[in-house]
Amino acid sequence: MADSLAHCCSLSRGDEEKLLPHSAEHQGCTAHQGPSRVQGLIMTQQTTPPIGWVQVMQGAWGAVPASELLQPGVDAWSSIKLQAPDAAECASMALVGRALKYGQSVAIALPLMSGEGLTRLMVYLHRIRWDALQGGIRSPWLNPANMETCPDIVFISRPRVGYQDLSRVAALRARVLRAADLKRHKKSASETLVVDGSADVMEMVETISKASKPFVLVIDGTRGGNDNAAAVDSALSESFPEIPRITLLSLGDGESLDKMRSNGTMSHLWLMRLGDKAALAKAPAANSQFQLSVIQDRRANHELGQIADRFFALRRDLDRKDSVLKDRLAIVGKVFRSLNELPVPLPFLEGALQAATRPGLFPVRCLERWLEIAKKGSGLYGESDVASLNLIQQLDDIHALFLQSVAGKAGWLLNHLSSSCAANRQTLVLCGSQHEVAALEAWFGNELVEGWSSTVQITAMDGVKAYRQFRSAVDEVIITGMLWPSRQHWLATPCSRLIVPAYEYEQPFVERMLHLWWAKHGVESCPMGDKLTHWQLGWNKRRCEDLRTLDQSLALERLTPADSCVYPPKERHVSVPLDMAFDNWLELLLEEPVEPCAPAQSGDALAPDLIWITLEGAHTELPWSKTRPVLVLRDDEIHPTPAEELTEGDQIILLRHVDERIATQEKLFEMVALSEGMQQFLRAANRWKTMVDSVSARMTVAQVQIQLRKEKVKVCDATVVNWFRHKVYGPRDRAAISVFARLSGAKTPERSAHYVANGIEQVRVAHQQVGKQLRKAILERGKGATTVEIGELTIDGKAFDDMIEVGTVTSIRAAATQVISARTDNLIDIANQVASAHPGRLCMTNPAIKSMRDSVYRDYGKFRSCLSLMATKLYEHYSERNGRLHDVLEHFKQENISFEPKMSVVTMGMFADNRQYKGKPADLNRHFRLGRARDPALTLRIHFDWDAEDKLLVIHHAGKHLETTQS
Repeated sequence: MADSLAHCCSLSRGDEEKLLPHSAEHQGCTAHQGPSRVQGLIMTQQTTPPIGWVQVMQGAWGAVPASELLQPGVDAWSSIKLQAPDAAECASMALVGRALKYGQSVAIALPLMSGEGLTRLMVYLHRIRWDALQGGIRSPWLNPANMETCPDIVFISRPRVGYQDLSRVAALRARVLRAADLKRHKKSASETLVVDGSADVMEMVETISKASKPFVLVIDGTRGGNDNAAAVDSALSESFPEIPRITLLSLGDGESLDKMRSNGTMSHLWLMRLGDKAALAKAPAANSQFQLSVIQDRRANHELGQIADRFFALRRDLDRKDSVLKDRLAIVGKVFRSLNELPVPLPFLEGALQAATRPGLFPVRCLERWLEIAKKGSGLYGESDVASLNLIQQLDDIHALFLQSVAGKAGWLLNHLSSSCAANRQTLVLCGSQHEVAALEAWFGNELVEGWSSTVQITAMDGVKAYRQFRSAVDEVIITGMLWPSRQHWLATPCSRLIVPAYEYEQPFVERMLHLWWAKHGVESCPMGDKLTHWQLGWNKRRCEDLRTLDQSLALERLTPADSCVYPPKERHVSVPLDMAFDNWLELLLEEPVEPCAPAQSGDALAPDLIWITLEGAHTELPWSKTRPVLVLRDDEIHPTPAEELTEGDQIILLRHVDERIATQEKLFEMVALSEGMQQFLRAANRWKTMVDSVSARMTVAQVQIQLRKEKVKVCDATVVNWFRHKVYGPRDRAAISVFARLSGAKTPERSAHYVANGIEQVRVAHQQVGKQLRKAILERGKGATTVEIGELTIDGKAFDDMIEVGTVTSIRAAATQVISARTDNLIDIANQVASAHPGRLCMTNPAIKSMRDSVYRDYGKFRSCLSLMATKLYEHYSERNGRLHDVLEHFKQENISFEPKMSVVTMGMFADNRQYKGKPADLNRHFRLGRARDPALTLRIHFDWDAEDKLLVIHHAGKHLETTQS
């Protein structure tokens, strides 16, 4: 702005024209004065750039009435508790003052002003009225004589909100003018009168003419004011042709601007476009602040795109006589728009709509209820009726899906606002209605950090309240609602960056809309256009339309954020057959056993049929047979792969040995046992129990052991006790069955033993087959199955999740050729060494020594570490009662040794009551776990107890995993 600012100006229009710089048109008027003069002018035109409206405005600033108020940083506004106007608003109000001096009517379109912007304009007009009454301004319209006759300002808006905007400044002397108050109210000197612009136009004109003497008529045509501003302007021009009119419009509101241009009045238009505003403020180009965020949600994009195509196809073919289809499509459009712009999880929106439900002419209902209403009735034509019902069903399906999901726009908005809160970036979220505002506030209260409301503002784009409450510029504006023509004025919201999220299917439509809007309301005005005419006082019978702009396209930035949607997994049902009828049960029971192969002797070479796999985070290698494929997980698919072809980074699936898996296997076996063949096998196997009961009634365990040793059957006493107590179906060794058949007094011992052994073998085979089917079901779950049906048993997929373990391969190696050597008591040697190093602390029972002698566990270092920690840290904890057991166990965790305070139920059933120590049942609950696999070469269990009387750590078992009731 020019530095020379005058408090008032009494120049005439002719005097002002003398102060204006000459334009190119003025210079051209002298083209007939001599050749030298013409040549000089041509040289001047070639070297002097054309003068635009900004330069002319700066030169004429001294002629602007009350120009000292039109400064972006002036202190006069703070005294009345208003913010100072920015450069664009100052220039627009300066034009209003210039036009008012000469009685010209103007319609100005400004970016979002809010109620405070309207108040500033009325204060500026009041200042002009005051200066003119005191004689400070002398012009054809603003002069003391005219102002004394017509001192009022009439503001045509919504009465209540308009009065609230003006009453904040007492000097305006604002009051609401109604037709009913004409006889009761006495006229005062000068007032600012608020008139209802939504009333009947003729009644409004009559009220103004009888109860006021205005020198200016201000029409609030913003989205927060009158919807019929063009009609009001036309009526006032006919009823008060001499009184200038000032019409306020919202920049970007194309509907209101088009109506103003076609109403036939002489109200000159002034559009403060975004490019003009940036030029005045000398800010970066405004066309770089727009961003289009393309939401990556394939599911919503596909479903909503299909619904949009079918909806618009039905609407194009709509017969006006079909009222049912018309109402149905109106509801479908309402629900579709709500789901398309959904910025919040649907349950939150449905809850807000449910709370605000109301009947009447403008009802509020939840989306589910709207869809129920849409299904009622029948259209005139069957084809369109069926198509519309199918469309409603598709909407119903995606509505049900969104109730369990977080759609792409909602997920992106939450992530973006989380980063905004972290960066303290002031953000305004513009959504469709107040119900969405309530839903967003409830959702953000759960998801965002505490105090998010100081950074994030949420406003509805519809309604007077939203427009009036807007205060000042923000860093970011996010428009989540659909940009209908009645909402497009929000695109002119003052901000540093404006983001519009859109799905891929709607991207071309949103881009086209933004480019068209920018061409009309964003691009900078032509320097030599109608704005120049305004400042050169070139008004004539032609109305200034302010249509000419520069050729400047919108630099729309397109962003593709990461997919933030959350959907429930698709339902996938898998059936695993369990067909084991055993129709040939008789042949299987009478089948002769296969002669066993001779065992390998010491010194024999073994073929290298193992691959050793090292997994990430594992301390020991995993042995794997070359003939057994490894299940590799690639791209959510399971691929059986030979162990030799594994590579580093492959993810392999391992099946855990957990109690849940064993219990499920038992249920499946109970289903198999219902078949006739399996019943025959169970009857044969149960004869083993009859033999055992007969023998146990007459003989002791020691006596049975003598008979077993005669037949070269070597088992421990605990095994015989388990047979006596029916803990297992039967032994694997057929010789043991023959011994019991003979001792029980069977007529044909060999034949009975053969029959019972075959029954036991087939029951064992059935268990193995059930286990294989269960493994198949677990793998189907790994492929994404939500429910798995095995025979007649249907199991939820989540029940299998704890049965699967995924490991990452770090390396593999092939086993070298091995030579069998005589077994040495390595574990026993290590135990003796540790016990010698810490005398009087460890006690090994006979079953413990036997379990160490039979063990093939080879990680001797871990075994030594475990016993050493038991003899030191653990012994000191129990004997001295100092510290917590949790702190002691941390030392074991560092060696990758885990502690369990209790045995599992299935293991307890085998060993809870048959181990003795000092004549009492031994407590085997507490134990350390070395390794987690079922392979005895990789797994060792050390079961122990504390003898408080002798102060000893008693080790009852130190070998492979104890047998369970299932194994």
